[in-house]
Amino acid sequence: MSLVFNNIDRNEIRRVFQPSKVVLAIVFDPQNNRYNILPLCFHMWCSYSPSLYAIAIHKKNYSSILFQEAEEFVLAIPGEGMVDEVMFCGTHSGKHINKSHECKIEWSEAYKIKTPGINTAIVNIEIQVKERSIAGDHQIILGEIKAMLKNKQNKERVLLAVGPESKGYEILAQHGIHTIGIIPKQ
Repeated sequence: MSLVFNNIDRNEIRRVFQPSKVVLAIVFDPQNNRYNILPLCFHMWCSYSPSLYAIAIHKKNYSSILFQEAEEFVLAIPGEGMVDEVMFCGTHSGKHINKSHECKIEWSEAYKIKTPGINTAIVNIEIQVKERSIAGDHQIILGEIKAMLKNKQNKERVLLAVGPESKGYEILAQHGIHTIGIIPKQ
């Protein structure tokens, strides 16, 4: 039996590739003397020993400039209670506005690095930058995990970038092609 495949575009592959977990990257902005927050869906664990994690940021984003010089960053895993903040941070540039101020973000004390985490996140992962590379229209940042801090009080479900196939998910926010949801409780 012969299988037949069709060439598909980026929007079509999203139907089978998503959902993906949403994380918030926190990076220092030295020009404005504040922390910038950006949602990411392109991220992955790369190694257990040493513990390495990679993120990819579109080169046109203001945050990409910040990551060219950053020595460290935090990945905060947001729960359903942060959906508005995630959508706001993903649809506004931090170049001219203070996203943490606009979203009333409360910072949690850093454990092994200087960059703070987010007080209401499920987990904050502290990362030291090890390598940078360019992959087409994205910058890849590879970092070593220095600490993983779980919020003992937060029992929320993690946020997902759902994509065009939203059946079976509880949709919490939508803006253009961006759809954020959670897995419904059973």
